[in-house]
Amino acid sequence: LFGRNLYLSAIIDLYNVEIISYKVSEDPVLKQVKYMVKKAVTHIGKTDGLILYSDQRWLYRQKAYRNI
Repeated sequence: LFGRNLYLSAIIDLYNVEIISYKVSEDPVLKQVKYMVKKAVTHIGKTDGLILYSDQRWLYRQKAYRNI
């Protein structure tokens, strides 16, 4: 996509550097992040004891993101 930015939102397992889920979009929107997190939860299954760290951009501080 020449001349346009792409935004990558990814969840990586820091134990084995496995990419758990990701989503690429042309705009940094909450929909992109919510999709990525829901896909990760489906992939992992059990979420008890997991820690999700982010770079604290505005998308990751939204109530809808935290509720997921």
